[in-house]
Amino acid sequence: MNREKIKAIIEEITGRALERENELLGSGILDSMMTMMLVGRLEEEFGLNFDAEDFTHHNFNSMDAIKKLVSDKMNLL
Repeated sequence: MNREKIKAIIEEITGRALERENELLGSGILDSMMTMMLVGRLEEEFGLNFDAEDFTHHNFNSMDAIKKLVSDKMNLL
């Protein structure tokens, strides 16, 4: 799993450099529109499909959580 690729996508969408421990949703770095853009890019980049149950605060609040979600989805392929 390419953590740097995920980080680059998030930084492109948000227009901000990220620190490892950033709280993405709670701090307002990601809003709902940017989260949807991120999901689209992750689906495109990694060939994934996200389900409604994937859209939780927990899954998108940090780089590590997003990386885990993507890794888990890829393992289901």
